[in-house]
Amino acid sequence: MTKRQYGGMEVDTTQFRKAIEMYLMYIYGIKDDCVDYGKINKVLQYQHKVYIKRMMCEPNNLSFDDFKDLSKLKTEERAHISILVMETKQRVELLYLTKKMSLFL
Repeated sequence: MTKRQYGGMEVDTTQFRKAIEMYLMYIYGIKDDCVDYGKINKVLQYQHKVYIKRMMCEPNNLSFDDFKDLSKLKTEERAHISILVMETKQRVELLYLTKKMSLFL
């Protein structure tokens, strides 16, 4: 995905990466009125959503089979998805912390 490839094909992966971020923020209740969440279902396949949600919400329960279900993707593309998930999780947690801290001020 960093080389503008998905499953060995040359494509623009911007929408895919953005869909991952928006899906994870949606899971944690951070919604943006400007985003069409219906597009997420068009961009992300079911096995992607299952893997991404499990990695975000219960990373201790991940197994190799979960990682293997993304068989179309190269190993580095799977790793890239994992990095995107962890970065988004960090951003969501910081947004949540900031929101809670602003209530006390």
